[in-house]
Amino acid sequence: TMAAILHRAAAGDKTAALARCESLLALMPPGRPRAEAITLRVVLDFAGGDEFLAQALGEAGDDELLRGRIFELQGWMAIMYRGELRRGLDLSERALAIARRLDDPVLEMLAASSAGAGRLLLGEPQPALMERALALASEHTGPRLGRWPQGIHGRLCLWCGRLSEARQTLEALHAGFVRSGMEFQRPYR
Repeated sequence: TMAAILHRAAAGDKTAALARCESLLALMPPGRPRAEAITLRVVLDFAGGDEFLAQALGEAGDDELLRGRIFELQGWMAIMYRGELRRGLDLSERALAIARRLDDPVLEMLAASSAGAGRLLLGEPQPALMERALALASEHTGPRLGRWPQGIHGRLCLWCGRLSEARQTLEALHAGFVRSGMEFQRPYR
């Protein structure tokens, strides 16, 4: 069910995906599976994300990979939406350590891009983080929502004044979202 929700959102029907996720959450008892569903819900819509992720962390138990996914998402939100750069970087790097220890390329990709953005915004750029995230993204074939290393890379290029690279990256993403019908992503690119 969660895979179907993710694919529906990636296909452009975010509203239906979010409604289905909310319905699923209402039926699930507390525990690791619900923590996964809560995390997916936050990926679909950041509204109330801090509270949802705190709940998910409490329900994740000792599932280290799930805890890493929650830390990464908390870190991303802290960096990009809360302006809590140090806190966000700490969470992202914690997730990155878990990803590397467990050899999970998707978590490593997301955590490296979040940590890379945090480092740049703190004036401590580490280009190797974004390079690693982009390399892993080129190997990942799963459904893609908006929070993806190429989009983050485009933003970072823009912020650093590398305008040609930013334009090329963001235009390629925009064209891909237009082709796939993901209308809710077009304005961000």
